[in-house]
Amino acid sequence: MFTDNTIRHNSHQGRCRGFTLIETASVIFILAILGTFTSELLVQAADAFADADLKDQNRQQLNQTLDRIVYEFTNMPANASFTPDISSTQAHAITFGNNVTIMLSGTSVVYSTGVSLTSPLIQSVDVFELVYLDDKGDTLNPADTNTPSKTRRIAIRLSKNQVELRAMVTPRVSFAWRYGP
Repeated sequence: MFTDNTIRHNSHQGRCRGFTLIETASVIFILAILGTFTSELLVQAADAFADADLKDQNRQQLNQTLDRIVYEFTNMPANASFTPDISSTQAHAITFGNNVTIMLSGTSVVYSTGVSLTSPLIQSVDVFELVYLDDKGDTLNPADTNTPSKTRRIAIRLSKNQVELRAMVTPRVSFAWRYGP
């Protein structure tokens, strides 16, 4: 009664081929390991991007500050002998004859015009250093009283959060020309 074909057909009818529990658990385990490594790489990439962005912001702030300081140095007033009118020099400050001072105050580099107006150029600075050079390129002692009159170039070093900028400035003097007697 039963033929060979009938038995084979009945034996396959109730079975559907699928994944076993061990195969499914193995795939989940492998995906978890891959996800762990991938997420660590994504976190490292995000941290690197944040660090690079912070350094870029610091560099932009330093560039703006250095540009302003260079502008002030290149347009300082002249004294009677037509040399830069520098009243006083220090390692972290310079004062011009018109009472304009650029100095390090705490961790801020400030621009001051006399007693009334003081505005910060940049805050949270690690280093603000001025080196004064004579016409031969020799370093002058900022504490020496002759340094203001001998200064021909100024080296500026500005640093914030491991970003450092340097500039060498040759002060030009600005003249107020008067016409008439």
